[in-house]
Amino acid sequence: MQIQLYSDDQFAASPLEKRLHEQGIDYSAYQPGDTIRATHFVLLSPVWCNEQFVTCERIWKKYFEEYKNDKGRPFRRLKFITAGYERAEHDNYLCLLDLPEDLGSFFEDALPSSEDWQPMPINGVDMSAVLQRFYLGHGKDSVLAAFDSIAIKVRDIEKYRGTKPYEKIIDEENGLVSAPKLSESWLSFRARWGHYYAYAPCLPFYTQLNELEEISKSIHIFFQTGCNNVNLFAENNLAASIQQIKSILEECSTYAS
Repeated sequence: MQIQLYSDDQFAASPLEKRLHEQGIDYSAYQPGDTIRATHFVLLSPVWCNEQFVTCERIWKKYFEEYKNDKGRPFRRLKFITAGYERAEHDNYLCLLDLPEDLGSFFEDALPSSEDWQPMPINGVDMSAVLQRFYLGHGKDSVLAAFDSIAIKVRDIEKYRGTKPYEKIIDEENGLVSAPKLSESWLSFRARWGHYYAYAPCLPFYTQLNELEEISKSIHIFFQTGCNNVNLFAENNLAASIQQIKSILEECSTYAS
């Protein structure tokens, strides 16, 4: 049995850590972005993130339902457990104020993540709803649709920049792409993304979101300077970078439900 424990507050986790140590149960602390190497993953909830308490156990449960180990194989027996100060009974919940005498038996009896059950409800800002707002926006203003318009314009620049003068590709009146509109679309995406990226550390796909942030920062100068510099387009490998961002957004969108 190998426990991984995710807590944003070392003091809050201390009762559980003490009991695990007393009973000789092997455990390690999880930090955002770490590889999952456990038979049991314990999340102390709610999590303090972006200056507020958030609940993300439903997202973690969904993540573990299809979790694959570092060899890409499904790990159906991994067990996801939440812990907190709510006094309640649940097969996969630990009350830190009243821990079981025999933690080993509790972990053995907990339900595998792949089975059909829901984590115990905990008070806090629901990260599932936060992700929905990011992806769906208002009405037809979904982030995927907005980013698609960026990706199409960048693809057109990539397609024609070897055969047409760059100035004609981005000409406001007669070109394929309006540089001011492309720049505006990107800056709008960056503003929207920046608000939600602040929540990334509490999510199981933090590594992908952090990769998106790093790619986004590396190519930002092209859009910030008005999309007028073809050398910046080429040097930053814009077409491939935009496609990678799009892939990450699509991959993580499955959790916005």
